[in-house]
Amino acid sequence: MSARFTMLSCMHDNLIREYEKYPTAKELWEGSKVAYSSTSATRLRALTLRFNQYVLDPKHSMIQHLNVMKDMILELQNSGCDLSDEQQVLVVLRSLPEQTWGYVKLVLTHNEQIKKFDSVTSHLKLEVKRRESERAQQDAFVAHAGQRMPPKDKCWNKSTGAGPSHSQSQK
Repeated sequence: MSARFTMLSCMHDNLIREYEKYPTAKELWEGSKVAYSSTSATRLRALTLRFNQYVLDPKHSMIQHLNVMKDMILELQNSGCDLSDEQQVLVVLRSLPEQTWGYVKLVLTHNEQIKKFDSVTSHLKLEVKRRESERAQQDAFVAHAGQRMPPKDKCWNKSTGAGPSHSQSQK
């Protein structure tokens, strides 16, 4: 039994008449792909809306957020919707929360050299690294309770066993 025959036998009668003109299974498959794999206008609109309204999830890291955005861009491109580089950059910047990323959004929006998704991605990754190193540096200067050293003049002399009160009484 051939693949073409198997494919035709799985179709309704009205479709069989339409697709039996293809002599090979490959041509039959290509013909059905052309007829049924196009993205509907509703699906395309839903993808575009989801992309335009997507915001950074507080549970996600910036890398995860940028990966989701890249996946949405690829999905839109595969559906036949070509987004301009400027659209991609603006939507990514719009997706960042104002409280924590407001200054970065302002700087990147007005930077004339950032015109592509990849450049805004690299700038955001650099900003994440800068913030992480700044946070690590701040943590290094924080004093922790219970780790305070006693003053030098009040230390016990380990060799003689004499403390500050003992040495004062001998004078």
